[in-house]
Amino acid sequence: MSEEDSRLKDITDLSYHVSGRDTSKVRTQIYLSEAQRDFLNRESKRTGFSMAELIRHYIEEKMNPNEDIWEANSLLAPAPEDPDFEGHEDGSVNTDAIIYGSFSE
Repeated sequence: MSEEDSRLKDITDLSYHVSGRDTSKVRTQIYLSEAQRDFLNRESKRTGFSMAELIRHYIEEKMNPNEDIWEANSLLAPAPEDPDFEGHEDGSVNTDAIIYGSFSE
């Protein structure tokens, strides 16, 4: 993807419209760490959007997550079954002893 295409995608992603909400803005001051401010400065230069617009966008993303975030997450999918797997009968109870061996004090 070319730099121009990437920038257009960023602009498209940031050009959101919240329907059915009060779109008036209330002035708010926040404290940022230097790392947070540096990040916003870099993103502002990269995308051409103000720091305030980026902050509003990031907040809006958190307020309205994608509905498929849970469905599309492969980490939440059931583990595949292995017909050749032979586990210990009491594996869930004695996991440490099975993995690390028994121990004595």
